[in-house]
Amino acid sequence: MRTTNVKQRALKSFGTFRGLGAGLMLLFSLCAGGTFVSCENEHCDEPMYSSMGVSCLSEINPTEKYSLLGLSLLPIGADTIYAGLENGLFYLPLNPSASDTKFIWSMIPRGYENVGVSLDTVWQDGVAVDVKYCMDGKSVSLLKKERDLFLFSDSTMLYFYAGGFVRPMIDTLTISYDPIHEFVSGECGYRTIYELKNVAFSKGVGDLLIDNDRVTNKYKENHVNIYMSVY
Repeated sequence: MRTTNVKQRALKSFGTFRGLGAGLMLLFSLCAGGTFVSCENEHCDEPMYSSMGVSCLSEINPTEKYSLLGLSLLPIGADTIYAGLENGLFYLPLNPSASDTKFIWSMIPRGYENVGVSLDTVWQDGVAVDVKYCMDGKSVSLLKKERDLFLFSDSTMLYFYAGGFVRPMIDTLTISYDPIHEFVSGECGYRTIYELKNVAFSKGVGDLLIDNDRVTNKYKENHVNIYMSVY
C-alpha cells in the first residue's frame, strides 16, 4: 500500500509539469515499485541533466553563426522565459514526462514595426500602485518582463528596442522525441535522455536539421541546426 501511495504522488508531481525549468531540474530515480521519483542524493557525482543544443546558422553561409535580435523562447504551458539567446548558440530543456516540448519563438525582425504605447499611472493616496500600458485602443497591465521582452496581460508581446516598442516575429518550435530513463548508479538512480524524432516550426522561420538525435548529459553537444534567412 505504501508503494502505491508513493507511485501516485510521484505520477501526480511529474504529470503537472508546471515549468520546463522545474521539469528539467527534477532527476529521476527508480524505486522498488517501478516508480520514477526525483533524486536528491548528495553523494551523486554524475551529471544528471540533458539539454538540447541548438545552433542558428546563416542560410547563405551555413558555417557561420547567425546573430538574432532579441531572441527569446517561451515554453508553452509554463511561465518561464529564456532570453538572451541572440548569439545563435543555446541549450534547451525538454519535458521528461512528455513526448514533445513546444516553445514560442520570439525575435525582433530586421524590418521591425513600431507600436505606439502610452503609460497611464494609477495613483492611490499619492502612491503609484499600478502602471497601465495603452495600445491599440486598449489598456493592459504588464504581466512579465525579461530583459527587453514585455509580456502583457492580454498575451501581447512587445520588445523595447531602439527607443520604442516593436512587434516581434513569432513562431512555434515543436520538438518531438522519445524520453528514455537510464540507470546511472544506486546513489543517483535514473536520468532521462532523449532520442529526437522531429523538430519543426509552425510558420517556417528557418530550416531545421537534426545534427545529433541523441540528447544526453554530455556537456555542450549540438543537436539541432537552424538555418536562418535574412529578416
